[in-house]
Amino acid sequence: MNIKNVEMFGLSIPFRLRIFLVGSAGLIVLSILVGITFATGARLLLSVEDYNLLISSNQFLVAINFMTYFILTMTFFLWLSKTTFLKNIFLSFFNITKLKKALVYFLILYGMLILAGIIYETLGIVLEDNTNQDTITQLTIAFPFLSIITFVFLGPIAEEITYRLGLFGLLHRYNRWIAFILTALVFGFIHFDYGSSNYVNELLNMPLYILAGVVFAYIYEREGFEVATLTHIINNGFSIMIIWIISWTSSSL
Repeated sequence: MNIKNVEMFGLSIPFRLRIFLVGSAGLIVLSILVGITFATGARLLLSVEDYNLLISSNQFLVAINFMTYFILTMTFFLWLSKTTFLKNIFLSFFNITKLKKALVYFLILYGMLILAGIIYETLGIVLEDNTNQDTITQLTIAFPFLSIITFVFLGPIAEEITYRLGLFGLLHRYNRWIAFILTALVFGFIHFDYGSSNYVNELLNMPLYILAGVVFAYIYEREGFEVATLTHIINNGFSIMIIWIISWTSSSL
């Protein structure tokens, strides 16, 4: 098996570790800082009633998500501009061959997720959207344009840099199987809502995210960062499209 892609760009072990730590901690810290900043500004400009309405609204949530992923992605780009990473990515990211491969991998991933759903149904398990997916659905319906930028482009790019280029590439230097297992588990846990009132449903959704994490890691190892990221983008874009179709169909009835 050709696994030379995980050694691309000559990124050192300490550098990959910093990428993972900045990406994983950044999503948490940035969302808190952005939320505090927006809330403080709103409190100074709005009445108490309007302020309370804003901070509990979808507008507030989508703004936080967008700014968090935007700042993190731009931070990564500025940081990686010191390496050959960005140059190689921009030269080959829209290569038609890579795009075709990403489409094939997306179909494989989607087929695997459908199979997992069939297994759940056969076992009599009723699977509902977890909090992560439910939030994305609400925001996509309310703010389609910002949702595309955030969840289709910025999110996948930031996550692939953090968990594949950073964590998977780091662990792969030591042990391939540990890299797959730990990266997939971490990818699953970042989509888990620890404040949910329905832990059972969150746990039932976990294997699907872990499966996606394994597939994205395999693509990264086999084909490189560009194909893994394109597959992630296509997968999220398809999910957004399905949300639109369901929403439009429901509103037309």
